[in-house]
Amino acid sequence: MTDPAGSGPPASPGRRSGLGGWVGAVLAGCGVALFALLRAAYLITGEIHLLPALVVVGTSTVPVGFAAWLWSRYPPMLAGRRVPSAGALVGAGLAGGALALALSGLGEYAAIGTGSSVSPLVVGTVEEVAKLIPAVALVLWYARITADAGLLRVGLLSGVAVGAGFAVLETLGYAYAAAHEQDASLATVDQLLLVRGIFSPATHLTWTALGAAAAAGLVLALQRRRGVVLAVAVLVGTVLAVIATHAVWDRSETVLAHVALAVVGLTALWLVDSRLGRSTTGSRRTG
Repeated sequence: MTDPAGSGPPASPGRRSGLGGWVGAVLAGCGVALFALLRAAYLITGEIHLLPALVVVGTSTVPVGFAAWLWSRYPPMLAGRRVPSAGALVGAGLAGGALALALSGLGEYAAIGTGSSVSPLVVGTVEEVAKLIPAVALVLWYARITADAGLLRVGLLSGVAVGAGFAVLETLGYAYAAAHEQDASLATVDQLLLVRGIFSPATHLTWTALGAAAAAGLVLALQRRRGVVLAVAVLVGTVLAVIATHAVWDRSETVLAHVALAVVGLTALWLVDSRLGRSTTGSRRTG
């Protein structure tokens, strides 16, 4: 099977390296160590200028580590290069996350301006659609050079990247607000970072990844000119399921409910990820 762009050597086999995941593990380990060091320094010195660094490291360790872990599990796709590259995903995470946060903020503000209350369903709809926009843009960019399971993988990884960027920036906002409350304490910020950090892979990262992978499936169907109706149904069903899950998450107030929703989300992500691994291997063998 040759490079879809028409040049370069055949793509490497679709087997995952036994070392896949070490990148995310190293990043997560370094992040935890840096967070502990910054926290100790802040407690000892009381220097307020250490707090922003503490919050940034605390909000980004788990989402970035998870995204890097998932990316490192996939082998190079085209001419010995990873597609999407680490640089592309970092850019998608930063720019896409910021764009999605701005769009969701404007969307929720518009809902308030019309006199309607911002219900969890409205918030879920606005945020999930906003995150899909930059993720799908990256899918369309790579649709020029890759196809088959490779494009679906781009959708999955671009969704994880944008979801990670959104989760980090949103948590930074919550942490900033918590740190400036009159009765705020470091323990309050710690709890916020801990809860949102632990659950971030199962929420924003997973939700956006599933939606973007389904969108990539539609793009692939349009490229092949077959299965378009099924792809549209899958995309609509996936987005509606993600929005509903987001709304239920926001309405739930118990840890047990969040754990149950997290298990459902991560299971769905694992199933999609496993299917992509099998389809990639099969396409390489028959190519």
